[in-house]
Amino acid sequence: MKGSWLPARIGAGIGVFVAALELAGRSIARASLIERATGASLDPVTIALVGVAAAACGAALSWTRVAHRVDALVVWILLAALPAGLAAQLSLGARLQSDGFYYFAHLRSLWFDQDQDLANDYRLLAMESKTNLFVPTVTGHAQSAWTIGPSLVWAPFFAVGDAVARYEQQSDPALKTDGTSFPYRQAVCVAGLVWGLLGLYFTYRLSALFVPKGWAAAAMIAVGGGSFLLWYLVKEPSMTHAPTSAIVLARLKRKSPGLILYASTHRDCVRERAFEFPSSTHAKVHLCRDR
Repeated sequence: MKGSWLPARIGAGIGVFVAALELAGRSIARASLIERATGASLDPVTIALVGVAAAACGAALSWTRVAHRVDALVVWILLAALPAGLAAQLSLGARLQSDGFYYFAHLRSLWFDQDQDLANDYRLLAMESKTNLFVPTVTGHAQSAWTIGPSLVWAPFFAVGDAVARYEQQSDPALKTDGTSFPYRQAVCVAGLVWGLLGLYFTYRLSALFVPKGWAAAAMIAVGGGSFLLWYLVKEPSMTHAPTSAIVLARLKRKSPGLILYASTHRDCVRERAFEFPSSTHAKVHLCRDR
């Protein structure tokens, strides 16, 4: 009997995916896939509501038929948040901005130049006025106080932006395919949302080590909707806060519950320092270092 509902849950998942793909396309390509395919023009809010409704159906079916009900509910909540978040980005005009340019320069340089000499990248991104950046370091290259990690977690989305830019250039020759045009920039914004939602999932998983899953799900919702993370999901997604949350929480999830609990109750046992995380983002977590 449980298996008979599987096609319906798959259909709900497809509905969410199509809604998210349409909204991501409107951000990265500034074009509607639905309008191109059918001629129908739908506003982003309507598309988002369709995605949320599909996720709600999937959640209802999973709640009645799946053994791990809360786990499934959390996944559907986050799936619903994807098209909703993309619609919010479109409404709020989310774009590459502020510190995001410095992280983006690393990615552009890696992808197109296969180096980390950022001088030409700064010029391509219209950052000539930041004269301090062009003072050579001991390496002889331009300066950067912003780490390379974010560019690594953004890279798969940047690849999509590159493909979109090259395709769209066929009909719009003025569109640049050098890593600076809007498909590349908006792809990073989509990446920020996706990584932030993944961070919320790890929030749930980490919380569930200490409290019942229902409370852990409530904690996840509270963090997502009641903290400043929400701003970095939908308004300034090119900042690194969202991917940082995902990477740090994933690392914490791999530690033993006892160690995390001990760390959380001892002064100086857990320290988060910006710009020093050695792998994917710009934070470094030290758990209970012996003195």
